[in-house]
Order: sequence, then structure tokens, then C-alpha cells
Amino acid sequence: MSAPARTLDAPAEAPTSLAAAPAVAESQIEMWQPAPEWSDKWRNLVLDLVDPERKLTDLETAYFFARAKKLGLDPLARQIFPMRVQGRIEPFVGIHGIRMLAERTGQRGSEKVIDWTYDKDRAKPFSVTVSVERLRGGRYSLYQFTALMGEFRPANSPEKSSWATHPEMMLVKCATANAYRMAFPEVLGGLAIAEESGRDETSEPREGGRA
Repeated sequence: MSAPARTLDAPAEAPTSLAAAPAVAESQIEMWQPAPEWSDKWRNLVLDLVDPERKLTDLETAYFFARAKKLGLDPLARQIFPMRVQGRIEPFVGIHGIRMLAERTGQRGSEKVIDWTYDKDRAKPFSVTVSVERLRGGRYSLYQFTALMGEFRPANSPEKSSWATHPEMMLVKCATANAYRMAFPEVLGGLAIAEESGRDETSEPREGGRA
């Protein structure tokens, strides 16, 4: 059997919607409760991982866990975590969560870093291009995204932040997430990774992000 063809053109057929990131109405939210067999220590451990400074209200905690359940992502594995954006809690997804949601479609192909550019001294990265493939109708479609350092790294990032110490890693995550959203819009539309907001996956749910 020959390998599926690869093309730069997206196929005309409409993708099957997985409704991976549906909205959650307040009336659908049940207050989060630990499993009955959990001890107080286990309950506190879960909340420490998700909301270490207890910045979330009970309703925000319930909303976050409801979204995580809808998406089928595990907060304890840091596949999804809450961050406060413009006064409200939003679920952010780790880059492995992005890959997992794409993988569940059964249509995820290869993922490649295909180009880096640097400043004239080759000391600092300027941009990175990532490509991902999606298989539909026996053909692979290729989706590419170029992330520019000047567009994603915040101007005031602290010296000890991941953007300062690991800029290549942070930038390639941004390019990868955007490439996957292009390839799987019905699955990943509306989901973002923390790095795209100038933060990282260790950010906690406080206004304006972690210093």
C-alpha cells in the first residue's frame, strides 16, 4: 500500500467537529468535590497543583474542572491549567495537551521545525517556522506557522523568566501551537498555551500573569 500523498492544499471536505472546547454554561457547572475516598491531604494536593495560592473562587474552580472534563485533559498532568485574563479565569493548555487533542482525531501527521532565523550575530533567535500535517481523505495537508520573537516575547519579561533563559523553547511552542490550530481549528479553536500570552506553564491564576 502506498503512503498517503502530501499536499500544501487543504482538502475541500469539511472536517468532523469533535466539539473539543465547548462553552460551559453556569447552570451546567457543579461545584467541584474531591472523590469520597480522598483524604484532606489528597484534596489539598490537587488544589495545590491547580491553584497553589488559592486565588480561585469556588465557582471558578468548578468552571475550570468542568472545562478540563469537557476537553478530556488532566490538570494534574499539567495538560490544562487556569490563568486569569482580563479579570476572568480561562483554561490554558500545555503544548502536550495541544498534541494530544490533535492525536485523538486520528489524523495527526508529522510535526517538524523547518527553519530558524537569528540576528546578525546569531546570538538571539529572530523567528522559527513549524509545520504540522493532517491526514484527511488519504492525503496529508501541510500547515506552517512562523513565530517572530518580537511578537511573542513580552518586552518586560524578567531576567529569570523562561522567555529570558530558554527563548528558543518558548518560541517554538508558540509556533507549534499556532500550526496545530491552523490544522485542527474545530478541535483547537479558542485554546491557547501560556507562552502565547508571554507567560509559561508555571503561571498561576493571578491577574496579569506571574512576575
